[in-house]
Amino acid sequence: MFYSRSFCTCTRISLILLTAAIFGCKGPSELSQLPVYSEAFQRSYFEAQNHLAKGDPESAYAGFMECLEQEPNESSLHFDLGKIDLEFERWNAALMHFDAANKLDSENRWYREFRAQTNMRLDRYDDANADLLWILERRPGDFEWTMEWTLRLADAGGLDAALALCKAYEKAVPNDPDVLLQKLYLMELGQDYLGIYRTLEAAVIAHPNQFDFKLQWAQMLLATEQEAAALDVLLQLQRLDPRNGLVQLELAELWTSRNELEKAQQSLWIAFDSEDVLVEEKHDILVQYLQLASYNPALLEPLVNLMNRAVELHGEDGNIRMLASDLAQMLGQPALAKEHMEKAVVAIPHIPSAWTNLIALDAELDEYEAMIQHAQEAMDRFPLEAEFYLLAGIGSMVKGELEEAIGYFNGGLGVVLDAPLIEAQLAGLLGDVLHMQGDVEPAEAAYERSLSKVPTNPTFLNNHAYRLAQNKRHLDRAFACSSMAIELAPDEANFLDTHAWVLYQMERYPEALDYITQALFLANGNDGTFWEHDGDIRSAMGDHEGALNSWNTALERGGNSESLKRKIEEGS
Repeated sequence: MFYSRSFCTCTRISLILLTAAIFGCKGPSELSQLPVYSEAFQRSYFEAQNHLAKGDPESAYAGFMECLEQEPNESSLHFDLGKIDLEFERWNAALMHFDAANKLDSENRWYREFRAQTNMRLDRYDDANADLLWILERRPGDFEWTMEWTLRLADAGGLDAALALCKAYEKAVPNDPDVLLQKLYLMELGQDYLGIYRTLEAAVIAHPNQFDFKLQWAQMLLATEQEAAALDVLLQLQRLDPRNGLVQLELAELWTSRNELEKAQQSLWIAFDSEDVLVEEKHDILVQYLQLASYNPALLEPLVNLMNRAVELHGEDGNIRMLASDLAQMLGQPALAKEHMEKAVVAIPHIPSAWTNLIALDAELDEYEAMIQHAQEAMDRFPLEAEFYLLAGIGSMVKGELEEAIGYFNGGLGVVLDAPLIEAQLAGLLGDVLHMQGDVEPAEAAYERSLSKVPTNPTFLNNHAYRLAQNKRHLDRAFACSSMAIELAPDEANFLDTHAWVLYQMERYPEALDYITQALFLANGNDGTFWEHDGDIRSAMGDHEGALNSWNTALERGGNSESLKRKIEEGS
């Protein structure tokens, strides 16, 4: 067989590139000792590499396996195969290849590191650490590498292995405060509080000028109720750095526990101005103050000051705006609360509760057009959240836009899922609106759907019973509903009136008279409808004089004048 000179040259170049890829760059004397690979091996190897470059690791895997059949003692092939297995989470297969690679070349750092990664995935943390400690012995000052691996081990669940690696670094490079901080962090993850206490106690002696150790020591003293000692350390730190927000936060907590509110306020004010304190931490502090201020009015003034400062510094933060809205509501300032919530939904439009709060404030301010608009915006963002259909329907219902209300309520019923309370509200209010429109049977069906989800809602029990009685339909069902309603709310005058009206339609007049009398008593005799019902019941019982008196009283109390005048004329 004949070859051109150019082909021979290419073959030699390919061989050099191949050996460099497998063995790395070597000097001239070493290259002479490299093995010569067959043409078939070279072709399979380069095809496998080409598959990798094109993003086809499975085809590359098959190519490397062909190479391995030809050169079973080539460690780099096991390494390449192991990496692909690792990518596809074939942990045991990856470990088999990395073990083989390490057996063939026990001094290769990368083989060991990838085997450590695989053992970590298999929860074999001691085996992983054996390789990591081997690497650490050969690069004792590599802080970044060591810290990265301690975090990876800890996140995977190998906390003891992470601590062991940390301690090995500490032994190789003693008195490094950064390593000690990492070890404390790992101890905290493991909830080794006694170990943290002892380590910090030694650290503040070994590193007297380390600010972080002193601060953590003060926090530990506070946690172990050594308040006086903690205060001494915190005041030392305050003298060193008066504007340190983290120190001021601890001082604020301490002053608050001592009921020294003015000092606590001063510390919090400094902390809120500090970049050391994250906005999330400020949020948590404000939440605590809101809870405390709800039963301790003395905290309201400092809370208002802190909230204003937080809004000034972090007005673009939606969660801060929501807290500011909560405070404004607590102070009886719904308009200001709404201003904050309008900014909150701009900052965090993906949070459904922000929209719910804004819509509730619209309702509180009787701004029903805004209520519908905001509910519609929320529906556009959260089309499967039935609550926003409910709120839009309520707004339309209050405005007298009954067709729109029906559309919203039906829309909500179409998307509601595993939310019986919301479904009951939607169906019950749909029943109310359908009744207003005179759609008797659909209204009854809506009430029944509502009560099938929440059988003990007294309002919908009452409404269903009253409308059935009005239409003289299914009076036994009406009686069952009104009986349940007055059992749930025995002092609700409207429910007693409904029950009386159901009994009246059932021609059980003495019982009806008893319940309407109770309703009038609870309403202080001020409800015209109750007096009209009282007159109707008395008329049915033959007490015409009593009926006329009740109807006249109903007319005085604002009852239905047309209906009452007709009854009075007929009864006179």
